[in-house]
Amino acid sequence: MSFLNLCRIILHGDPDMKPTAAKLKLCDGHILQALGKCNLSCQFKIVNSRQPPLLSGETCTKMGLIIVNVINCVNSPPLTTSQDIIVAYQDVFDGLGCLPGEYHMKVDPSLIPMKHTPRRAAIPLKAELHNHIYKLEKNASSEEGY
Repeated sequence: MSFLNLCRIILHGDPDMKPTAAKLKLCDGHILQALGKCNLSCQFKIVNSRQPPLLSGETCTKMGLIIVNVINCVNSPPLTTSQDIIVAYQDVFDGLGCLPGEYHMKVDPSLIPMKHTPRRAAIPLKAELHNHIYKLEKNASSEEGY
């Protein structure tokens, strides 16, 4: 588990960790030295990395490794049709970012969907990108009457 995730779980930035000499080998062969170990009803090795975990929470639940107890959960009815989605999220389909007309995309059904992590902006472009995002947010808020 990453140090940042641990801080989010315990809701403060100074977790009580015990020392450990554990070294963790990543899939790409890199070795990470654990920062410490911490008990949260079970024991995790804590590292200083943004590396995603090998097993997701959903996978661990399906394998019976963890049990997730949800308290104060609000279940909303599933949106089954495209019209349900359009009605529920009407604000997304109006204003900034909308293009006139309709567009149909042909997708090869034999292809497997893939998820890619977002790429970081180059350091020399960050200021320009920040200014552009600020202008877009300002235009969006002025169109909505904020």
